[in-house]
Amino acid sequence: MKRLLLGGLLLLNAFASQAQKHVYEDLLVLYVDENYEKCLGKAENYTMSDATKKDPLPYLYMSMCLYEMSKIEKYQADYPKASRDCLKYAEKYRKKDKNNEYFAQYEDYWAELNTMAMEQGRTITRTAPSARPSSSSTA
Repeated sequence: MKRLLLGGLLLLNAFASQAQKHVYEDLLVLYVDENYEKCLGKAENYTMSDATKKDPLPYLYMSMCLYEMSKIEKYQADYPKASRDCLKYAEKYRKKDKNNEYFAQYEDYWAELNTMAMEQGRTITRTAPSARPSSSSTA
């Protein structure tokens, strides 16, 4: 009887801990297989589900998929703002991951994302018209 009760408690504990932290192996497989559109859709579904919308990892996968899609020409027509949106979802991920639980596991991605954001900022400042008043105006 004690063994049955102990076994039941162990199973209950295993299910409870699994329910608290979703692994998102499906997203990882899709991402590694470079099936970015499908991964993006599944991750978005997780962010809308009541059970998983507070988890940070779906937002990270959305950001990573959009980042990769921004570099691939075939996605440019359907996702013209992918580079901007990857930053948006990265920010949402950071807000959800208050304890930086997963941050260290994705350091390479964060370095690439920071580099991309800096390059975009430089491009914008080079191409934007100057905000300074022209010197030819009369006072």
